Parts: sequence; C-alpha cells; structure tokens
Amino acid sequence: MSLKLRGLHVALTMATLGLAFINPLTGGVAALVLGIVTGFVGGHIVLTRIGPHGRVAPVARIYAALGWPVRTSS
Repeated sequence: MSLKLRGLHVALTMATLGLAFINPLTGGVAALVLGIVTGFVGGHIVLTRIGPHGRVAPVARIYAALGWPVRTSS
C-alpha cells in the first residue's frame, strides 16, 4: 500500500507542477491540499503498522471518529 501511495503522490505532484505553471495560485492551493491528504493517509498507514495502542490512541480515535478506523496489520 505504501508503494501505491508513493506512486500516486508522485503523479499528483507532477500534475500540480503543471497546474502551477498555468495558474500559480491554484497550483499552490492544490499543493497544500496534496500535502495534507498525503500526511493524513500516511499517518493511517503508520498507525496500522504500529497499532493503535499507548500514546497514539488519541490519534487513532480521530481516524475512528472520521469513519476510517485503524485496524492492526497482524
């Protein structure tokens, strides 16, 4: 899943770069959104691998409240 996420991120980054050449403001906003979404999905992947226990339990509850509960990969 991480490799797919990385490939998608690279493709969207290239599209954002092309958009920035055409319309810089829209490209900047798209880059911010891309960064936030990538961080959110990456955080879910990390929580899936380490498990929603201990100090990261509050973060796991945020994902559960948003309808995307963290399940361990074991």
